[in-house]
Amino acid sequence: MEKKSNGFKVAIICILGVLVLTVCVCLIYQTFFKDSGKSEPAETSLATSAAQAQTEGKSEAYEEFSWSAKKNRGYTIPMNSDQLKTFNFGGIESVELTSDGRAILHCTAELGEVYGLTHEVESGVLRVCACPYGNGGYGAVFFIMENGSVEALLPSAIINEYKIEKITDLGGAKEVVNVERMTEGEHAGLVCASDINGNVTVLDTYLQK
Repeated sequence: MEKKSNGFKVAIICILGVLVLTVCVCLIYQTFFKDSGKSEPAETSLATSAAQAQTEGKSEAYEEFSWSAKKNRGYTIPMNSDQLKTFNFGGIESVELTSDGRAILHCTAELGEVYGLTHEVESGVLRVCACPYGNGGYGAVFFIMENGSVEALLPSAIINEYKIEKITDLGGAKEVVNVERMTEGEHAGLVCASDINGNVTVLDTYLQK
C-alpha cells in the first residue's frame, strides 16, 4: 500500500513538473519571439517620418511641413469665396480635401452630367490650392502631392470642353509648399510654386494647351 502511495506521489510530481516547464517555455516564447514579429504602429512619429524621408530623398525640413500638412487635411475650398468668386473655374463649385488625402470635386450640373456631382480626382494630396490664372479671368486648381510635386487641372479643358484633364509633375518643381499667383516682384501676375527653401517655379507656361 505504501509503495502504491509513493508511486502516486511521484506521478503527481512529474505532472506538476511538466506543467511548470510548459509555462516557462510559453513565457520565454512570449518574451523573446512573439514581440519581435509585431509591426510598427500605424502612426509614426515626426522623428521616424523624418528618418524615412532621408532615405526617400526628402529634406528633414520638408518632412516636417508634410507631417503638419497631413494633420491639417480635411477642408473644402469653395469657388464662390470672396477671393475666388470673380474667376471662372468652369464646372467646379468647390474642392474638398479629405483627411486621408483624397481630392474630391463638387461639380455643377453641366460637369456633373459627365463626371457626377462629386468626383474623386486625385489621392495622395497634401494641400489643395486655387488661384486666378492668366488674363482671361480663369481660375486654376492645384494639388501639392505627398511626394512634393505639383499637379493641376487644365483650366481650358474644364471651361471649354467640360473635360477634367490633369497635368502631373508641373514644372518639375520639388518639395513644394505653396502655389499662388504672385502679386509683386519679378514674377508678379504669374502663378508660381514655392518650395521649402523659398525657390520659385513659374507654372503659367505648363497650363497652356
